[in-house]
Amino acid sequence: MLPVDVAAVELINILRPTVAVAQFIAFAAHALYHYPGSRRFIDSAADEETELFVQEVRRFYPFFPFIGGRVREPFDWQGYHFESRTWVMLDVYGTDRDPRLWENPESFQPDRFRGWDGSAFNFIPQGGGITSQRTAARASG
Repeated sequence: MLPVDVAAVELINILRPTVAVAQFIAFAAHALYHYPGSRRFIDSAADEETELFVQEVRRFYPFFPFIGGRVREPFDWQGYHFESRTWVMLDVYGTDRDPRLWENPESFQPDRFRGWDGSAFNFIPQGGGITSQRTAARASG
């Protein structure tokens, strides 16, 4: 028998990816139903075409509307001062739908990722981090 705290961590380690994959599949199915023209991206034998669809699902249906975190080092930004350990919120939904960053952000358009620069500042698929870095590395060559 495992100690309760270890069993709880192991259960979460099973549930978290299961829910994440199920959520992504539900979003992809929703996109295919509501935007049937996007099916051509996954019907294609080219991995690059499927990748365009996947990225647009991640942009259009972010897993989280926002993510909280604490400031590591004090800094100033646009006239605001942020002290170390201050709680801040990252607006994932707003960034992924910002019309200053995306043309027609309220429309589902996988083609928008064709030639995308891989910037970690206009696309936050799951809060940034290593996933965004890998995406940026693939996009840059």
